[in-house]
Amino acid sequence: MQASPQPVPRRIGRALCLAMSLVFAIGVSACGGEGQPAYDWRNRDLEWKYGPTTGTATPEHLHGTGTSGDGPMAEGWKCELRGGTKLTVQPFRLADEHAMFGKAGLVIGLFDQSSQRIAILRTPVITKDQASFSLDVDQAVARKVHDLILWYGKVE
Repeated sequence: MQASPQPVPRRIGRALCLAMSLVFAIGVSACGGEGQPAYDWRNRDLEWKYGPTTGTATPEHLHGTGTSGDGPMAEGWKCELRGGTKLTVQPFRLADEHAMFGKAGLVIGLFDQSSQRIAILRTPVITKDQASFSLDVDQAVARKVHDLILWYGKVE
């Protein structure tokens, strides 16, 4: 008795699986470390999120985030560590007008990789004309900082 040949769909399936494996292997090798810059703790973007907007959240924080009121002061923030000693904070799409301009600033919690707060920084009051800040950071803190939590707070 002669063995029957494999059905065509099975041969195509195996060839397709082999081709996909080859594409995956090439893609993984292309993502190797040679073309990527080395990690630089002194100069990097930092992830951020707003503090809670429930419970004990202040009226400034609720208005600044847009949780209450007419909308947020900014749609987001770009936070960067520069030179291992400066934290720059710049708004993304700052509101044209806001009730909290001239009344609130940012309170910035710096957290390490285990989610422990390692420092708190405060900006001056945010206005339409002054919403970008460069804040001094201790190098020991800068080396450890993993991400940020931002709150709007009253500035007196």
